[in-house]
Amino acid sequence: MGRIFSFILMLFLGITSIGTAQTLWGIEVSDQNQYNTWEDAGGMRQKTDVDFWGTATYKDGVLEMTKTDGNDADFQTAFIELVMNYGQPSLFNDRNIMLEKENARQDSIDAYIAAQKKINPRYKHKETAVVSEDNRSVDQLVADGDMIMKRNWILVDYEMELIYDQYGLRYKLKYLN
Repeated sequence: MGRIFSFILMLFLGITSIGTAQTLWGIEVSDQNQYNTWEDAGGMRQKTDVDFWGTATYKDGVLEMTKTDGNDADFQTAFIELVMNYGQPSLFNDRNIMLEKENARQDSIDAYIAAQKKINPRYKHKETAVVSEDNRSVDQLVADGDMIMKRNWILVDYEMELIYDQYGLRYKLKYLN
């Protein structure tokens, strides 16, 4: 019974703290009407001089901000800002694309070995390639398209997404109602 009460109390305190953190990078997150005052930019609304990001655009219920020259330090800064205001993300969707490719390559080698063993039960595979250790920085991995860092916050009124990939650093806020 005590655990249930503690969980409900933590949930209430979490919701209360989320409810008070409505301004993010100088934008009033809970006010969808604010975008009507922004500059019209070819079918979308735009605001310049936004803290950290520079420019923000709003179209069809989605606020988007991009730093094409963003790096890992910028990603960490934006991530910390979001965690301080909204808590830990609901989802971590990071992808190590280089590792996925290596796993696919290894799966195909394993399939080849299995097929050869069906043909000849005494088949022995000779390992000829050794995967070298990758010493690239996070910024280099992302720039080369070998890593994508993605965080999602799913809240009552909106979803937020922070992405760092070869196209730069992006923040999206999608209103759900």
